[in-house]
Amino acid sequence: MNLQTMEYFSVLARERSFTRAAEALHITQQSLSGHIAAVEQELGAQLLDAAQLELEPQKLDKLNDQTKKDDVVT
Repeated sequence: MNLQTMEYFSVLARERSFTRAAEALHITQQSLSGHIAAVEQELGAQLLDAAQLELEPQKLDKLNDQTKKDDVVT
């Protein structure tokens, strides 16, 4: 993950809309979606709850729990 992608996620979390965030960042929705999907894949966790009418960032403790499970070596 790089700083640009972190900025994209930050704006998306603030705007709670891919459309509004993409407009604020002056990029396409597809580009923004691709960045977020790549971060979610890198972290192995869903960052946003898209089941809501507006996007809701996932609880950080939920993300930390998932990351801890992934770090366990068997």
